[in-house]
Amino acid sequence: RTQVDLLYRNLPLGILGALLVSTVLALVLLNHTPLWGLGIWYVSLQTISLIRYLTYRYWKKNPRGRDTDWFRRYFYIGGFLAGIAWSSIVVLAYPDAMLYRVFIILVIGGMVVGAASAYSARTGAFLSYGIPAFLPLIIRSLIEGGAIGTATFFILALFFALVTIISRHIYSTVLKSIILGYEKDSLLQKLIEEKDRAEELNTELSREVERREVAERELLEHKRRLEKTVRERTADLEEANRKLKEELQYREKMESELLRIQRLESLAAMAGGLAHKYNNLLTAIIGNISLIQMLYPDNKELLERLSVVEKASLEAKALSHKLLNISKGGVPFKHPVNMLDLIRDTVSLTLEGSPVRMDFNTTCEDLIMEVDENQIKQTIQAIVQNSKEAMPEGGTLKVFCETLTLEDRSEIPLPGGEYARITISDHGFGIKPEEIDRIFDPFFSGKDVGKGLGLSAAYSIVRRHKGYITVSSEVNRGTTFHIYLPYESPSGETAPAVHPENERPLRVLVMDDEDVVRDFAVSALRELGCETAEARNSLEAERLYREAYESGNPFDLVILDLTVPGGHGGLEAMGLLKKIDPGVRAVVSSGYSDDMTIKNYREFGFSGVLPKPYRLADLRRLLSTVAK
Repeated sequence: RTQVDLLYRNLPLGILGALLVSTVLALVLLNHTPLWGLGIWYVSLQTISLIRYLTYRYWKKNPRGRDTDWFRRYFYIGGFLAGIAWSSIVVLAYPDAMLYRVFIILVIGGMVVGAASAYSARTGAFLSYGIPAFLPLIIRSLIEGGAIGTATFFILALFFALVTIISRHIYSTVLKSIILGYEKDSLLQKLIEEKDRAEELNTELSREVERREVAERELLEHKRRLEKTVRERTADLEEANRKLKEELQYREKMESELLRIQRLESLAAMAGGLAHKYNNLLTAIIGNISLIQMLYPDNKELLERLSVVEKASLEAKALSHKLLNISKGGVPFKHPVNMLDLIRDTVSLTLEGSPVRMDFNTTCEDLIMEVDENQIKQTIQAIVQNSKEAMPEGGTLKVFCETLTLEDRSEIPLPGGEYARITISDHGFGIKPEEIDRIFDPFFSGKDVGKGLGLSAAYSIVRRHKGYITVSSEVNRGTTFHIYLPYESPSGETAPAVHPENERPLRVLVMDDEDVVRDFAVSALRELGCETAEARNSLEAERLYREAYESGNPFDLVILDLTVPGGHGGLEAMGLLKKIDPGVRAVVSSGYSDDMTIKNYREFGFSGVLPKPYRLADLRRLLSTVAK
């Protein structure tokens, strides 16, 4: 009976706490869960609380005529219904947002912890409330599955087990307290009857008080441990939520970058094939122009006409190079470059004749990096040109160079490591927010000028250097570009010099499937004093080289076109020639390549590269650096 009385004495405080907590929880979830479910849950919980409060009033009005078993059963039933009402929120009004789910778990967990103390007089009273209140949360977490769901299931199950154990300890303490009360009455009665035993009884009573204090200290310690566990688990959930948000943000950036790359690749397939054919034709045009200029140096009218044609052809060559840089064929030819000088000179040259001035700063004493000098120069020119056009009235273009270390999975989608960052800022027109994600698309421009491939080619160049470009802008405030390039130490590799064994005319074998290219190369080489032979594919080149080699009059140099239909191009020819003469000197020539042959030509046995289109001067330079 004493235990049941303790339960009902604590009941009003529990009802009041349930009213306040449920009201706060309903307000928090008001805009984050269906109103009908939230309303049903809230009304049912308050209805059950009212019924329990009426039961308490009935118990209080009948202090003498109480049926202990009847009140105990109704207390258990009321607790069971209240527990079901609390847990029904998992079905009726469970939000999608993880933050509010965690808040519901904390609230119901707090109510269960409170019940462990308030209903400690009877373990059954606590379990009749705690199990229906907490078990659906555990089951829901298990059903949802996934890493977070499984982790939540184990955490909640462990939490409920700990609270049950603590409730059992509290129950034992309360039971001891009740027994202690009966013993105290007995001792008092015996004290009156047996005064001789007073000291002994007093000692026993002191011991019981000490045991009670120990039990209370243990209870407080268990409470502290429980609170610490709840804080730790809450912190773990918050950390997991933070990491999940960072992962989602990182994936969004990577998806956006992938879409941009796919847009560029839609042009790359066409650009590669077009540039290859285009460069073959330009080789014949530009090469023959340079050959005619050498053959007729005194015909001024002819030279003037040729100069106009040559200028137009060189502009076409520049366009072809931009197409190559967008396609997979613009492979970087890296060598050590002083980046500070390159950037400063390129910006100055691009701004020359305009009212825009450069403000150049750096934190580096020097910045030597292995890059493709021409491609990086083209990238800087494209961005500076964009900034110059954005400030037609003049202004200051700020350029800043520095080195920095990026961590893995940073805001910049690059692997961790050392990088050089080039920042170019203007205060021009700016870029509209709806256009900023498209500025690297081919032929897109938000201006009346500058439509072309400049920024698109710049983006492709930086990506092939394993770098990244970011852009930020405000309309009428200006635009800032950040170029990130891997900071690689220069290898210092130089091409080995090759010297002829005698002063006889150089013998050169030219292999190219395009007749116009082959005819020009042979004619130009003869004008340069070389003896020549020509082949259309690798099989003809092998036959001619073998005949010359076996006759004791081998070729000093072989120029091999990389791409020939039917699988008879430069790589195949090089393999055949190596079998005849392991020391063969050959250069690879191409207007486009979708593999790494051009970039790593030495790994394939070539002594040099002759990019298409080329002129007479390029052949002269080739002979002086490779053949001689």
